[in-house]
Amino acid sequence: MNKIGAAVILNGGKSSRMGQNKSEMRIEGQTLLDRAIDLVSPLCEKLYVSGIESHPRHATLPDYKKNIGPMGGILGALEALPQEPSILFIPVDMPFLTKETLQKLIDAASTASSVLVDPTGMAIPVVACYTQAIRAVFLNLVETSNYSLQFALKNLELKSIAAESTKECMNVNTPEDFRLISES
Repeated sequence: MNKIGAAVILNGGKSSRMGQNKSEMRIEGQTLLDRAIDLVSPLCEKLYVSGIESHPRHATLPDYKKNIGPMGGILGALEALPQEPSILFIPVDMPFLTKETLQKLIDAASTASSVLVDPTGMAIPVVACYTQAIRAVFLNLVETSNYSLQFALKNLELKSIAAESTKECMNVNTPEDFRLISES
């Protein structure tokens, strides 16, 4: 099993549609943040949590710029960790991601950036291994107030890694999403 040097759990959203902090919500007795930590820890040398000020067990990273969505967390990590040639990113709100899929992303990242693609063919830019070469593209977009990761992906050459299932790609944004995920 190849490990990646650094992994970042994106945890900086406002959870405005959910109405409460998503990272503290529980599935099967475990918070979404703890689920993400347990998932990623065996796959990396160093684990970071972005978007929060402190965590009792892991280093935290500030967003590059607040209130710009996941682009802020990804760019913040790329800027803070220039010594890392590639960084694995996952969001806190995708509780059914698997180690097997993340391992495929890590393996693909040995030669280029890689991104998860759901079963319908849609790229999921918050589940990816980004190389430092992508930092310049993201910086240019932020300077023009374009914070869309989907737009950024159109300007990048990435290896696409297919998700094993639709369930793996489910995320929690609303109370209805949480109800559906809790029942899965």
